Amino acid sequence: MKLKVKIFFVLFLLLTFLLSCNKSTDYKKDGKIKIKLTTWFIYNMKEWEGAIKEFERTHPQIEVEIENVVYSMHVQKLLTSSAAKVPIADLIILEDWFATEMLERDYFIDLKDKIYNDLDTSLIFLKPIEDYKNSKGEIIAFPNFLISSVLFYNKDIFDNAKLSYPDSTWTYDDFLQAAKKLTRDKEGDGIIDEWGVQLNYSPFLDVLLYAFGGGVLSQDRKRPMIDKPESIEAIKFFVDLYKVHKVAPVPNPAAMSNTVAFLSGKFAMAIISNYVTKFKSVNFRWDYTYPPKGKAGRVSIRNSIGFGIPKTSKNKEAAWIFLKWLIESLPPQYSTMAEGIMPNNKKLATSKYFLEGEPICNRKILPDLQENYSINYTRTSFAELKDYGFQSAIERAISGKYTIEEAAKRGNKNIEEVLKRSGE
Repeated sequence: MKLKVKIFFVLFLLLTFLLSCNKSTDYKKDGKIKIKLTTWFIYNMKEWEGAIKEFERTHPQIEVEIENVVYSMHVQKLLTSSAAKVPIADLIILEDWFATEMLERDYFIDLKDKIYNDLDTSLIFLKPIEDYKNSKGEIIAFPNFLISSVLFYNKDIFDNAKLSYPDSTWTYDDFLQAAKKLTRDKEGDGIIDEWGVQLNYSPFLDVLLYAFGGGVLSQDRKRPMIDKPESIEAIKFFVDLYKVHKVAPVPNPAAMSNTVAFLSGKFAMAIISNYVTKFKSVNFRWDYTYPPKGKAGRVSIRNSIGFGIPKTSKNKEAAWIFLKWLIESLPPQYSTMAEGIMPNNKKLATSKYFLEGEPICNRKILPDLQENYSINYTRTSFAELKDYGFQSAIERAISGKYTIEEAAKRGNKNIEEVLKRSGE
């Protein structure tokens, strides 16, 4: 046991040393301040490089370097640097769910005054900013790019079935009836070739829970709601799509939004996040629209990609200048640089460049979804709350080990345990 502790301690020291060798660039090069942006997120590198060149042209005193690493390494570096207070960058990109793990770590500077004093808040979507607020009221990151859960649909499958495409009038009953007609064994061999629906635990089940009037957590995110009658009804609807109506295969528990499954072309519909860069080269026609309405109305899960400035940065003001430019002054031709998800700037979000960017899709609904239908329940220990909390219980309902009511009761108990461990 002592040997394991010593090995862990040596590895921790080694990683800390490596991070310190990769510290934030507090120096001037040819009279310029150099700042580093670190991320796992950048796929459209040419667009990012073009945007950075434009920024450097208008801000010749600042040079921006991008460090783009694999996701697991990005997370590990951030967790280690926040524990050891070792600098790794001047600007760090993080998802909202992972940002919740950093909320109380005293690692990022508070952006609240900068956001509300330096920015024209009439030009930005304000609801997602609350997702980055900690218990002290500090805002640790700014949500630059906003993600919405939408209803994707395969136009070819709808056309072959001679069905009208889904639209803003659809309810979940309309959704179910269409799914039944769109599930087909084309070869007559007893094997389904095209499924009406692609199931996923996130965001589809999340959307259902809240649209049916239930939810995962209470509004203050301190109490579970999985065992409420409305939540049980939503879970039953979800499970029955597979077990009763047989319009969907079993969901993959390892996948989040599971965009890959819909890309296969075998699904008529899927409620997933609106990442669209991956759809540029698919061999079927597609689009997306509003999620259907439930008993509690329409709901879209809100997520985002945030930018935070760590306290270990020696170039905080230069980092804010670049971040502020990305928010307010990013040229419209670079508005689709984050996998086609919406920039948090209302002018960019409604610009011709964004709305007509490749691949062409129904992006005009995204501002409405964010402002009027979006919810977010991320909080500290969010990943554990989902994976161990209620998803594991729903998986047992899918497999038949639990009834719906048993799964809801177990999920509620699991969430209570997670909340207790995290200090609630």
